Amino acid sequence: MFRSTLLLSLEVLGERTLPSSTGTIPTESLASIIHQQHWMKLSGTVLGDYSIPAPVTATGTNFQFTGDAGTTYQFTATPRLPHLGNVTVSGNITTKGTTTYGHATGQMTFTSAQGQMTIEVNGPLQKGGAHLPGHFTYQVISATGTYASLKDHGNINLFLASSHAPPADLQHGHFWMLLS
Repeated sequence: MFRSTLLLSLEVLGERTLPSSTGTIPTESLASIIHQQHWMKLSGTVLGDYSIPAPVTATGTNFQFTGDAGTTYQFTATPRLPHLGNVTVSGNITTKGTTTYGHATGQMTFTSAQGQMTIEVNGPLQKGGAHLPGHFTYQVISATGTYASLKDHGNINLFLASSHAPPADLQHGHFWMLLS
């Protein structure tokens, strides 16, 4: 068995003051910092409902949009997310209209007893008139309360299950969203 020996020595550096490595950080502060860094990632599964409100004229009659208007999907859910607990999620995503190329975009807001955060979602580049994509990127654009220091970004996978039951003025169904 090979054994290594290391001899340490101390040299005087004159009247210089060197930083010490013997300082301490209170355990409570260190635990708080580690906890904040650990949970500051939005993740989990959100199950909820979506709807596509039908356009309505001033007289209340349905009509079809023309021009560059995309389809807006409204989302609501009340999931329990890791590190955040019970939250209410609401927001919308609008598909690209009929122009050549663009991105589906929107915002989702997560609200709990600890605060509120809003994320901006962006889909991939698509041809005009494309359906709602299944993959998005997100970035936190505002946060309050416990979430105030959250500077997160990540990915969203979105799945829709439509329901063609009444009311006739809404297309609606359930959604499943995976945040990572």
